[in-house]
Amino acid sequence: MGLIQIYTDVAANTGVKHYPDRSINTGTKAVYDAGAGGIYGGGKDVSAGAEIYSLTFSDSVATFSKSHLYQNGGMRFVGVGGDTFDLPAVATPQPSDKHWLITQWLKIANFGVGTVGVNNQTFSFSTSNLNVLASSMFGMAPTAVSGASPSAIALYVRGRQYALATQLASLFDGQPHQFAVECQISDDNTQQRIYVYLDQVQVYASGWLSVAATVPAAPTYRYVGTSASFPVAWTGSFYRYRKDDLTATDKTTAEILAADKDVAGIRFS
Repeated sequence: MGLIQIYTDVAANTGVKHYPDRSINTGTKAVYDAGAGGIYGGGKDVSAGAEIYSLTFSDSVATFSKSHLYQNGGMRFVGVGGDTFDLPAVATPQPSDKHWLITQWLKIANFGVGTVGVNNQTFSFSTSNLNVLASSMFGMAPTAVSGASPSAIALYVRGRQYALATQLASLFDGQPHQFAVECQISDDNTQQRIYVYLDQVQVYASGWLSVAATVPAAPTYRYVGTSASFPVAWTGSFYRYRKDDLTATDKTTAEILAADKDVAGIRFS
């Protein structure tokens, strides 16, 4: 009879990564989920400076600038200026990126009214904490109207402005939404095109347009929320944020958004 040997405490590296979020693909740079508890930092009320770790297992940490109550899968935003979810550079669009997809889960109440008029900001990745088009790699500046959808919604992408008041009106209806923007740069870096999605439906496609005369530099302000330069901010909830590099995955945008929605399920309300 042959010798039987039993080994304990032996680990074998299979080279396979098992992520805690099944929507992650080879191009996923970061995924932050306000409902991911334990070592990821969410799923509970948080204090100012609280860290939320990316589900990609990278050294990618985002922070809340203010304290938040956790409710129905998200962190509540209560309309205070300077209330931001601050992201690291790896999780945000950069000038050298050729094809990216940013996806956010947000609930924006009161039609996005922080201040009636133009003095509002939904998110910003820029070298300025104001709504400055020439400085903005990616941002949103709605013109709020009391009791109605914004009269204008300016989406900034790489120093270009897109007017999407009709296409994105329902983003401000007080319900949770999956909102995503895809940006692709031509091989010669002279043109860009964007696609905008709301709840997995493409609501806008720009077609190829020339890039800005001067493409904004790498953003130094990187946040979902509203900077302290604004007196008040939008109310609602932040649930989830992700960045995917579409040059590094064989997944289509539709597949990524569907997988992201599958993970979110009915957790957000």
